[in-house]
Amino acid sequence: MRVCSVLIALSFGVPGPVLAAEQILVLPPFSMAPSNINSFNTPVAYWNGNIYTANVEPGSGMGVPGVNLKTVVRKCALGSATTCTWERKVVDAATLDDIYHTQPSIAVDRAGFVHVAYNMHHMPWQYSVSRRAGDISAFDFLGESLSAAQKSIVKLVNKTPFPSIGNAAIPGNQITYPAFYHDRNLDLYVTYRFAIRPKLAFADRAYAGGIAAYDIDTKKWHSIGGEITVTSNQADLPKDLATTEVKAFAFADGWQALPIRLTFDENNGMHAVWAWRKHEGNSAYTKASYAYSPDKGKTFRKADGSFYELPIAINATDAPFTAFGFPKTSLTADADLSVATDLGGQPYFVAVPKGRGSQLTFFRKTKGRWENPENMPLNARRLEIDDDGRQWVFSTGLKVMRRDSGQDIWTKIYEDRDANKYGWPKIYSLPNERLFIVHTLNSQVNKVKIYIIRY
Repeated sequence: MRVCSVLIALSFGVPGPVLAAEQILVLPPFSMAPSNINSFNTPVAYWNGNIYTANVEPGSGMGVPGVNLKTVVRKCALGSATTCTWERKVVDAATLDDIYHTQPSIAVDRAGFVHVAYNMHHMPWQYSVSRRAGDISAFDFLGESLSAAQKSIVKLVNKTPFPSIGNAAIPGNQITYPAFYHDRNLDLYVTYRFAIRPKLAFADRAYAGGIAAYDIDTKKWHSIGGEITVTSNQADLPKDLATTEVKAFAFADGWQALPIRLTFDENNGMHAVWAWRKHEGNSAYTKASYAYSPDKGKTFRKADGSFYELPIAINATDAPFTAFGFPKTSLTADADLSVATDLGGQPYFVAVPKGRGSQLTFFRKTKGRWENPENMPLNARRLEIDDDGRQWVFSTGLKVMRRDSGQDIWTKIYEDRDANKYGWPKIYSLPNERLFIVHTLNSQVNKVKIYIIRY
């Protein structure tokens, strides 16, 4: 794969080999609805030289107040160009105006098919896949259809009467916070929150953290985690079953595990981070947590190598941070294989502890402990580590800083001088391509700008 053969070199007026290889392309901004602020979604993807993005944009809706936006997929076919015109396809014409929950996530699988999950807050899967590889002109809907009346109930009455165990292509029901991730082989995963007992009253529905993996050969999703028994009193089950088993990655009655973020080290080990909050009102987030899987989700371990029982429970969590703020929180993990062990890469973890700025810690394998946190530069909440061990941070501006493996000093290597101050960066990393794609929003939250960074 490639992104484009002609990129614009970064220029900072600072000589030296550190900056010589840095290159950036800024794609033309486009408008969106001011309903895209969140910390969970993955709004940008890449395949075969093309950039794909999904966002909530203005629309007329279906005549229901608050159900008046559109979910739009865009494609930028770069080839060898230094700019492009966005192709555009509406995948949902009646998206709920919900600033933190209904934003879409997008991914492209290894065969080139575009996957989009969108417009959900305690709702059945709203999920579509492109009909042809690399082509956004037509999508097949593989979720559960909702009527105008059902969407109205969610938006206007704040009710979510969806009692089934789930009938969509991805397991689960009453879904929120879907996010897509690729491993080093470009195999596709999705993380999300879902209801274990969707038929019960809201307080008793038992929301779990889910991870599902996509089989490129069968085109089917399967859940990762431990089994939980669900009865017909707790959910509408298929084929008149009295009970069934559902899998969850993380679950504790009375708690929610979210949002789950994944990253993959050079050995393709899966690293996961998430947080917990009580299932009541606007509860605070706590116990920013970590797990590692060397075997594509069959087993999970703590940073010290001890095994979790699945699903992972709150009282078993490896949690380098305890209390922290929300919605300012952003959780990230990456893996550095400079310390080679059978436990995978050395995980790095970013969080925003309560009452403090953004902080970074890592688990030092040689000492078997999480190190004391350090302040992130520019209060950044997004960290990436490339395969040379260099650490990158992305913050509002857009500003990009970097430091070499084992160094303490950060160097600013790029700053966008746009007066709109594009922020809320979401990073799509392609380490095999030595490439970052950065999705940002302007300060008025009505435009998207995407940067392509080669290193």
